Order: sequence, then structure tokens, then C-alpha cells
Amino acid sequence: MDKNLSYEDKNARLNEIVAKLENGNIPLEEATNLFEEASNLVKELKEILKTQKGKITVIKQNVGEIVEEDF
Repeated sequence: MDKNLSYEDKNARLNEIVAKLENGNIPLEEATNLFEEASNLVKELKEILKTQKGKITVIKQNVGEIVEEDF
């Protein structure tokens, strides 16, 4: 998977994989490969969200507001 893809593109690919796996009409080897790709995408998506949360916190600090918010 291309690490330069946007969050939205990675999320769309993850949804495609989930749909294929839920369908269940694929060979075991392909399902295993898709599962591995999905796991990597989840990790990448979590990292993107973590980075964005950090940016939001920094922006709030620069504006004089230091408020931690969960997303």
C-alpha cells in the first residue's frame, strides 16, 4: 500500500477489503493477504489520526487555549 495515499483513500481501501472479506467468496491465501493489508491500513490510519490530534493540540496552544479533547 502506498504510504503517500490520503487518509480518505486509505479508509476507502480498508472498506473495500472489509467488504471482500465479509463476502467470503475468496481463496484463503487471498483472504490472508487482504487481512494483512487491512491490518497495516488500520495502523497507518491510527497514526494519521494521532498526528492530526497533535496538530490540533498545538494550534490550540498557539491560540492561547490549552484544552485537551478526545476525538
